[in-house]
Amino acid sequence: IVDRIILSACRNRVDLDFATSSSALIFGSLDLDADGGLESPESASSKASIGLLYQRLLSRDASDTEIEQLVKFYAEVEAESSNTKARDWASLSCYMVASSLEWLFY
Repeated sequence: IVDRIILSACRNRVDLDFATSSSALIFGSLDLDADGGLESPESASSKASIGLLYQRLLSRDASDTEIEQLVKFYAEVEAESSNTKARDWASLSCYMVASSLEWLFY
């Protein structure tokens, strides 16, 4: 049940952020290409969104390793996704952080 609640909350946040990027809380600064993907997963805007995600969910800064893991994760999403690559990556990244033991129990 917890997984479904987290995934639903993450999808809702991503949908809101992508619909109204000017008032987005986490993913509004992402630079998107014409195909629905990230211009560059290693860009400052992508890393800033990861940092905001960690701040919002865990109330701490993301480590360099954690940022790098989510940046690299984009390649996996890109290989499996169609025209919603950035949206899928944002939702799944949110899910990964929110379903961590750190978020669930601390």
